[in-house]
Amino acid sequence: SPKTENEDKSYMNINSSYTERCKSAESIECDESTNILMEICLQTDFHPFETSWNLKRLADGTLAASSEMGKSVGDHYEAETLYRKQECLPLGSTDTCYEFFITDSGGDGLCCHLGGGDGFYLLTINGEEVLQGGDFGTQELYVF
Repeated sequence: SPKTENEDKSYMNINSSYTERCKSAESIECDESTNILMEICLQTDFHPFETSWNLKRLADGTLAASSEMGKSVGDHYEAETLYRKQECLPLGSTDTCYEFFITDSGGDGLCCHLGGGDGFYLLTINGEEVLQGGDFGTQELYVF
């Protein structure tokens, strides 16, 4: 069962406007018998340099994906821009779990505070929307 840092939030109540903004005809192919298709959709706020995220395999701490992968040193997200990243993650054994961790160094998440914009993130696993947010302060953690 998925675990979150803030159990009082209902992560299954996905904001439909996030879903609409993240739809895309393009999708990578994953063999779901041996992989998990993970997609992160991220709408940056006015301060995108404050935002970072990573996805680690819990068993060994292997970094599976991150906001820094594929970027040159010093590259940052652009303000108020929508980004999508997809990864095929190996299933491994039946107890393979991953940890999604998003941070905001400014402490105001991706939206909602100090005129920070309308940012959000949406995490999808095998086409199922499992986590969304934007108003998380400095960090949010999700295990699946």
